[in-house]
Amino acid sequence: MKFFLNLVAGAALSFGLVTAASAADWEPPQTTADGDTIALFFGGDIRQRSYFGYTGFVFSPFGDLSQDGFLLRGVVGGGEYEYDNAGVAGGEVDADHVTFDGTVGYQMFFDMFRASVFAGVNVQDHDFSPNDPGNSTRGTEVGFTAVGELETLASSPFYANAQGSYSTANDTYWARGRVGLRWEQFVVGPEGIVSGNNEYDAARIGGFVMMDLGMFNVSVSGGYADVDGTQSDDSAYGAFGVGVAF
Repeated sequence: MKFFLNLVAGAALSFGLVTAASAADWEPPQTTADGDTIALFFGGDIRQRSYFGYTGFVFSPFGDLSQDGFLLRGVVGGGEYEYDNAGVAGGEVDADHVTFDGTVGYQMFFDMFRASVFAGVNVQDHDFSPNDPGNSTRGTEVGFTAVGELETLASSPFYANAQGSYSTANDTYWARGRVGLRWEQFVVGPEGIVSGNNEYDAARIGGFVMMDLGMFNVSVSGGYADVDGTQSDDSAYGAFGVGVAF
């Protein structure tokens, strides 16, 4: 029996939360079958004056991904973003961002949905050129991160997913809700996302398509992002995720 598993439960979804490219798809939807113990994924997010990419894994050490049990997850990513600041030379700051999430979690299956929670360490690094001494996120920050997710199973006639995460590193947060209709190997519907940290707050409204392509699962989304703070300007966004389990 197969089910859709959003690999990173909003995280790093505690992990991408911080970048201008706050990943709408930290965890691509992943179809897994009985016996699958590891899922690998990668993806990206692009918006005006910013982009971000990531890769990671979810591993079930004591069973498989289609049953209750403990999970290990690791995610690493990086990207660049720009923002205006009249207080620095040239009036514009170019930022490089690298982040890592290492968490331990537990998932449980119910009649129509799956629930999971993760906790662990989140490391963020922001490097600015020219240096922006007024930006509190500059340098390396290590924090505790917690992630939670609820998602309907493939046996449900409709699709719904809610997930969120928080990291004490730069007070970073991320939350997303999706609802959709299933049609053959596709799920289509709207999404809403909020994210932020010490230096910005953002809200996104858009749509997504999830596709089961046999061995691979693909998620594509896009819409409009309203941003307040240092994470670039309001603009359209696009994101994708690809995953495989075995």
